[in-house]
This record gives sequence, structure tokens and C-alpha cells, in this order.
Amino acid sequence: MPAAISLNGVDYAVVPRDVRIGGKSVQRDVEEYTPEQFGVVTRPTGIQSPEQITTYRDVIFPNLMLGLGRDRIDSDSHDNPDEYRRFWHSTGVDTRWGRSISLPILEEDSTYTGLEVIRASAHYKNNLWAQWEDDSGRTVLSRKYDATEWIAGGSVVTTPVFDASSSGSTSSGTSVTIAHTVANQPNRGFIVSVSTGGAYPSGITYAGTAMTRISQINNTGNYVSIWSLANPSAGTNNIIVSLASSNHIIAGGMSFYHVNQSSVLSNAGTNGNSGATSSSITVTTTANDFAVDAISINNGSPSLTVGSGQAERFNVTAGDTGGGSTERATGTSTAMSWSWTPTVAVAHVAARVNGLLVVPLDVMAHKTHLIALMAEADSHAIYRSTDGATWTVATTQLTQDLLANSVSQSEDIDAGLLAEIGSEAVAIIWDEDSGTITFFSSTDAGNTWADEAIDIPSGNGPQGVAVYPDIDGTDKLYVSTREGLWMVDTAPSTWTTRLVLPLAVHGDHGRRMAVHQNKLWFGIGVDDDSPAPIYTMEVTGDSRVFDTRMGLNMGDGVEAESLGPIRWMKSDGLFLYASAGGGAGSRNAQIICHNGKGWHTVRRNGTANQKIQWIDLSSDDDGTPRLHYSIRTATSVSALRFLAYPSTNPNSGVSIKRETSGFVDLPYLDLGMPLDTKNWLRVGINAEDLSATNSNEYVNVDYGILSSGALQARSNTDLGDFLSGTSTIPFVTGTGVESRVLGLRINLHRDGTAPADTPKIYDIQVAGLANVNRLRGFTMTIDLMASAALERTKAELGGGRVEQIRSDLEAARDLGTNMAFIWGPSGTINVRVKSLRFFDELRSRSGIGFIAPDSHALRGGFAELTVEEPI
Repeated sequence: MPAAISLNGVDYAVVPRDVRIGGKSVQRDVEEYTPEQFGVVTRPTGIQSPEQITTYRDVIFPNLMLGLGRDRIDSDSHDNPDEYRRFWHSTGVDTRWGRSISLPILEEDSTYTGLEVIRASAHYKNNLWAQWEDDSGRTVLSRKYDATEWIAGGSVVTTPVFDASSSGSTSSGTSVTIAHTVANQPNRGFIVSVSTGGAYPSGITYAGTAMTRISQINNTGNYVSIWSLANPSAGTNNIIVSLASSNHIIAGGMSFYHVNQSSVLSNAGTNGNSGATSSSITVTTTANDFAVDAISINNGSPSLTVGSGQAERFNVTAGDTGGGSTERATGTSTAMSWSWTPTVAVAHVAARVNGLLVVPLDVMAHKTHLIALMAEADSHAIYRSTDGATWTVATTQLTQDLLANSVSQSEDIDAGLLAEIGSEAVAIIWDEDSGTITFFSSTDAGNTWADEAIDIPSGNGPQGVAVYPDIDGTDKLYVSTREGLWMVDTAPSTWTTRLVLPLAVHGDHGRRMAVHQNKLWFGIGVDDDSPAPIYTMEVTGDSRVFDTRMGLNMGDGVEAESLGPIRWMKSDGLFLYASAGGGAGSRNAQIICHNGKGWHTVRRNGTANQKIQWIDLSSDDDGTPRLHYSIRTATSVSALRFLAYPSTNPNSGVSIKRETSGFVDLPYLDLGMPLDTKNWLRVGINAEDLSATNSNEYVNVDYGILSSGALQARSNTDLGDFLSGTSTIPFVTGTGVESRVLGLRINLHRDGTAPADTPKIYDIQVAGLANVNRLRGFTMTIDLMASAALERTKAELGGGRVEQIRSDLEAARDLGTNMAFIWGPSGTINVRVKSLRFFDELRSRSGIGFIAPDSHALRGGFAELTVEEPI
């Protein structure tokens, strides 16, 4: 009885075939073979098919110059060479160069004393100058960088500032008039210390405005009091002290500026004694506040002697002897004292002059001066210097009181920025009260400022400013706000503004944006859980062309710890550096660098939730190029660091200090076959300057795979160390590791003795073999008549049954889906018909005579059928 197979539900009789096996001819009903599944790749990208992929693959990472942004190489991109020049994560391993990959540049400390928060910097007269907060927000210091140290310079502003003093007296009278000149400075304060006999003054005025008594004491007829006035009139005016009845009056006036306008004096104390040779009052102060006092001793005594460290402002005898002094506080308490002989009665009052909290906003070099912009209380102020050490306040200031509230200590506030366009200095100021950004200009190196009377509506101050040519070829100011990018034309007598790129509202748009290689680069604000987008704008002909594909949000983005907005940008012409992230728990700030091809991490801060809020580049002091940056480690603390030779090619011969270790994570690989497991065979590294042991310079490789449905971290399993003479390391001693996906972490190490030593990695190679399912093919010869007989219940031939068999086979050949195939012990498998050929026979119904092509002929013969598993 002939053997039978079933195809698509129809039974067919098969005829044994002659098959050559081992050089011998044997007969088999069905011949089984393995289809050719894989060949040479013919298509570099796009949809792949099995015949285009080889099962054995060597993957090579020649360099990582295209930078961040690839967590996994997509299956249809596995043959794109650019995919193997990207990476996912790094501690700052130097990946920017085509020739080799090296350890991260060594982070070094800049030294400084008594400085708190750095805010801004500028290059001036061959030095890098920076503005620092100090003394709990009472002082702004200017310091220059010199061979790893912030030194020299001076105080830009220390609040409060003593202005002038005056005094007058009468031994008998009901009033005293004293002329006093108050400088035209912001946030002025005025104090009068007075000693009278018989009673306290009935009132004191300055320029006709009544003053407020803060504290007083009467001891044995010595009436001593201290009075204050906020925002006194500038210029020369009179102090008038009035008594209800005639007696002696001794008064001294003291004017200050940068004084708290809501409370000129506080923390008053008194001391009285009927017989003494000295008096002292300790005033609670903050460093750089002033303490002031007023004292009176009985008539007939010698002159008063002021205490050490105090500045005597007046010392007058008129009936009794009275005096007043000031002292700059150095800490939390300040002693105000006087002495005399012989023993007499004394009345003594002292208080604190309250300074302003001040936050430096920006600094720039312009013409002959350094110009610094400050936020003082709820106002703005400009200071100037020709040497970085001695500073004076601008003669004509910006409009005052534009902020809604006084700034707080070390507050991060976008209250204003500076720029230079043409020959003018420009202050871009937040008018918080009006909800606008407004503009002031100066043509005399920042001494006199004029309001340009234009405004940009905004719910925040300027976040970035740059000068860049517009479509008419002339420079314009570009200002980044929370609402978008604005262009300001400063050429006409009345400046004009235009919103050239509206954006969804965010407080980090364009923060400290920069011009780099003829393009304007700016970050787009995001929260701390998003990768930072970065745009560029380039003027081409009469168009502004925006490229939105330059950010860390492109490709696969960045790992979670690197999420967060761009905070500062700085170009050195060759590279663009930027600080990003670090604004929340589990978010580590990093400095990234664009090398013209992609972003690279050059420094990753090891502590989360610390922002890198300032960066700059300089070689002014000693010729060593440095990338400077500050890490905000606390509300009022900046930690200053630098990287030496940040933009120097490591193959230039310059000795570059390196960290002792660092890693870079490569993209996950699937060899372009995501559903098939692979046998990962080995990793090879072409490297230089490796040591014979892992006590010196070596490369270690870790890996992670897809195991039990979960993707392991690349650092999950140690593969081994690449030492001198090691070119490849096999997985699991040569047997390989089975997984659909593989990820590698490349760890670079050196010892601590030679900072310039580093392994240099040239190429990384990964070998793998795809473990694809082995498909089967079957070839057989079908007897058409015997097959027809299997479908009938009678033995004799009948008309049309062979035709049905042929029709069934042809239907199977043309079927668009897989069909069931059953042959003996093979079970049921799904197949497609690969080929079908008929070998026909014709027979006469009568068995004799000519076989005519008509209904009297019977059709028979054989069919050669080949089927294959498609999956």
C-alpha cells in the first residue's frame, strides 16, 4: 500500500523516490532538507528579511563621536554605521575624539576664602573676574582667578554704606539747626543721635520731614535718644531739633545708603549709670551691618574717648558732653563703648543700622570698565570699576523699586542681565511690579543710564540674552523669556521688539543661551523629569531657521539621573559647553559638550540634587585653559571646580590630568533580530597603554542581558579585565551567553600615581551568533490516480476525480496563508508550497486505440511537490 501525506486537509498518495545518501541510492517516500535561510546583507537600513541577515555577526564600535542618545540600537538600524558611534551614559569618559576614548578629565578644586555663592563672570584686562555673594547676603565681592585661586579684587558693595556725618549744639536754647548733605544714592537712610537736658526733643525733622524716635534713656537729667528716617531727600538740607523749653542740645546726623527702607534701625539697647568712667552696649548685628550710638556724660568732665574699632562721628561739649560713633560689624555682636575720667553720670543708647540683602545678577566688560548689575532689596543698581577692586555706584541709576518684593539671602532670581551691542551697554531688567521686562542703555561705560521706554510682557525676568545678526544683517538683541524668544532692534531711536519664537510658558527657556559657530543655541525649559530639548537658530538669507533636533531629548533621550533643564551655556569656538540637570533628588547635574556631531558628558556630579549654575572658560591668568564651574552644594554655598585643558585634543602631546576611573555604557544590541536568541561569544578591545596587571591602567567590561523577561543593567555581570596583551575575552569561558539582547559597560581605570596616564580605547568589537529556529523543507512525488482513489469509496477509476486532486494541489499552491502538513511521525506543521510540477499521463477509456483529446481520455500521472516551513 502506498504511503500517504495530508496537505491542507486533503490526503495524497506518494511514490517512493530515489535519494542519494552517503553515495548510495536509497528510496524514500518524502525527502527532508534544510532551506537556505540566511545570506549576505544587501540592505543597510529599513525592514530586514531573513535572507538579508547572517547568523554570525561581528559588531564594531570604532569611536563614540556622535555622542549621547542611544540606549538601544533599533533592529532595522543595526547596519547603520552611525549607530555604533553613539552611547547611552557616561561619568565623563572622554568620548569626543575620533582616535581614542580616554578617562574623564580630572576635576580639580579652585581655592577661595570667605566667599559664598558665585553668580556671574567676565573677562577683563587679562583676568577672569567673578561676582560673589558674601556675609549672608550683605556683601558682593569681586575676585579674579589666578592659578587655581580666586584672589585680590575688592568689595563691589557692602550694605549698608556710611555716607556723611554732621553735628551741632547749643548750651541753651529750644532748637538746633544743622546743615547736612545726603548723597543721591539708592535706599538712603538718615539717623540723628541727640543729647538734651530737661526733656527729650519734642521733634526732629530733616528737610521738613519728621523723624521717628527709635530708643531713649534718661539718667540723672541726661536725656539721650536716637531717631531715624527712611529715604531722606538727597542734597543739602537742614536737621532741626526742637525742645519744649530751653536747655542744652547736642546733636549729630549720619546718613547711609543701601539701608533697609522698612526698618532703618533695630536691636536698640540702653545703658545708664549715676557714676562711671566707661559705658558699653553690645548690639546684636549681622556681619557688615553698622552699629551706631549716642552718649551723654555730665558737664565738667573731660572729653569722651571712643572705643577701639569705632569711628567717632561727633564729640561736642555744650552744657554736657555728647558724642556719637559708628562701627562696621564683623559678626553677630558688636560692642559700642566710650571711656572718660573722672567718674560721672552717663546715658548711652546704641542700635543696629539694617543693611539690604543684595544679589549680584550679572557682570560684563564694557569699554574701560567692568559693569556689575545688582538686585538690592526691591531695586536694581549698577556699579563700575576700572581695576576690579575699587567700585563706584553709577551716577544716574536705573529706575528704582521695580521688584515686587525685596530679594532674600542667596535667592535665585531672574531680575536682570547685561549685554553690549554696538557701543552701548544695555541692562535688561525685570519690572516685576508691571509684569514686564524693560530696557536701559548707557553710552558712557555704564555711568549714566537712560530708560529706552520699551517693554516685553513677561511673568519672569530675562533668562538669557545674546547678540546675533537678524535677517537684515545687523546685530540684534535676542532675549529669552518664559514665553519664548524675543528680538530687540536697538538701531532706531525708539527700539522695537518682536516675539520670533513663541513657546509654552516655562521658567528655564534659553537660560544663559550662547552664540556658537554662527548659530544661536538655547535650551527649552523642562521639568526635572524630562530630557532637555535644545534649539538652534540660524539666519539664512531672509529667513530665521530653527533646528529643534539638537537636544538631549532626541534619539532615546538620556538616562533618568541626567534629566532636567539646561542652566548655562558657554562656547569656546570649538566646543559648546552646557550645564544640565541636578535639580531634584536622584538627578545628577552634568556638564555636556557638543563637538559638532553630538553631545558628550565631560563631567557628571556625583551628588544628586546639586545644580551646576555657572560655567566659564578661561586661560587668562597663567595660560592654562580651564573650564570653570560652580556646584551649588547648599543655599549659600558654591563649590568651585575646574577641568584643565577641556578642549585640547588628547593626541596633541599636552599632559592632561585624568580621573582614576570612569565608565561609558554602550547601546543594547540585538543583531537586528529582536525575537531570536543569540549566543554572545566574545568581546574584543583594541586599546593602548594597558598594564600587565589591574594594579595600573586597564579596561574592565561588565554586561547585562535579557534574562527571565527582565533587562539587566549593563553593570550586572563582570566579563573580565583587558590587560596588556589581552585582545578578546570570551563569555563564560568560550561557551557563550544566551540572550536576545546584550548591553556593555566599559570601565576605564588607572592607578593614583601618574594623573596623565589613561587607557586609550580605539575599537570595541562584539561577536554573536543568532540561534534561529531551523526550518525544514519536504519534497515528494504524488501519484494522482492513487490519490484520487484515497478520496473514493469504489475501486474503479471514475471521471473527474484526478482533476479534483489537481485542483486541490493548485489551490494549495496558490493559498496565501500557511496550511497544515502531516507526514508520518512529523506531526502537524505549518508549511507553504514552494513548488508544484505535474507529469501527466493520458489513457483511453477502452484501453485500446488512439487517445483523443476529448472526454474519452482519462488523465493520470504524477506531481512533484515541495513544501517548506516559512517560520
